[in-house]
Amino acid sequence: MCLNDYQSLPPVVRKGRFGVRLAGDGVLYYVQGDGEDAPTDAPRIPPGKWFHLTFLWDCTAKQCVLKVDGKPVAILPQLPAPDLAQYPPNLADGQRPSEAPGICYLRLWSTADKADTAGMMIESFQACLEP
Repeated sequence: MCLNDYQSLPPVVRKGRFGVRLAGDGVLYYVQGDGEDAPTDAPRIPPGKWFHLTFLWDCTAKQCVLKVDGKPVAILPQLPAPDLAQYPPNLADGQRPSEAPGICYLRLWSTADKADTAGMMIESFQACLEP
């Protein structure tokens, strides 16, 4: 999962401005400033268990507090905007990163090595914005 400041479609591979990964063993990771994943302080999340993720991001402070079931588990650094030169020239304008300093998209994708028959269920999504 990641929060993006632009519409990111294949073939673009990027971990977004704030990135989180739930591994198959139930460990929740976040993307550090160097682009590498680090485990959060969240307990393992077993398959089939519902949990509540909260992203409290502040693009001015360049960080995001990640909560699992209401408890803070990590502070995610805001990753830098992508280099436009790395993008294929055939991407539509809507797929190219904008210069917008905020978050516009929640991106969800499977990182499974093969067909993921279990999938992921999302009961609801809510966004609250403050100036």
